[in-house]
Amino acid sequence: MAGIDGTVIIGGNEDDVITRSNKVSLTQGPDYPVNLNVGNDWIAGDGGNDILKGFGGNDSLLGGDDNDRLLGNHGDDLLVGGSGDDLLFGGSGQDTFVIGDPGFNVIEDFSLRSTTDLIALTEGLTYSQLSFSDVSSYQFRGGTVNNRGTLISSGSDSLGLVRNISSSDLESHLFVSYSDIDSVVVV
Repeated sequence: MAGIDGTVIIGGNEDDVITRSNKVSLTQGPDYPVNLNVGNDWIAGDGGNDILKGFGGNDSLLGGDDNDRLLGNHGDDLLVGGSGDDLLFGGSGQDTFVIGDPGFNVIEDFSLRSTTDLIALTEGLTYSQLSFSDVSSYQFRGGTVNNRGTLISSGSDSLGLVRNISSSDLESHLFVSYSDIDSVVVV
């Protein structure tokens, strides 16, 4: 472990408490919330139900396996839930939410304001392969959630849900292609 000048801190097999880094990877041990401060940070959870929080800067949050909660807060953040049923909160800024990976993502705060958020598609998906359904409740993590939103599907696969947004608002210019952490391009 070193200073806060862009160095990498990697958690090992024991319990890890990580307070600041530009790149953080968590592997094994109990799941603790990971909070980062100012700067453009990269956080990757692995197994377990991770809670990853960026604060200032343009952060990249990767949940990994299991059911994660990703909170971008301020900045233009990239949120990748991974497998499992994940909750994604972008916060302020122009955030990019990734769907199409294994698992189901609930996008909690998609914004259509002047700094419009984006939805990135994995697995070679394109906008024309998607279908949208307005819902008033949905199944999530073994229970029913009563909340308005748009369910996004491809064929018989439910990919995610965008809360408090109508299906008619999810136009093609809000979707981009995602292949890895360094590559987000307009479809």
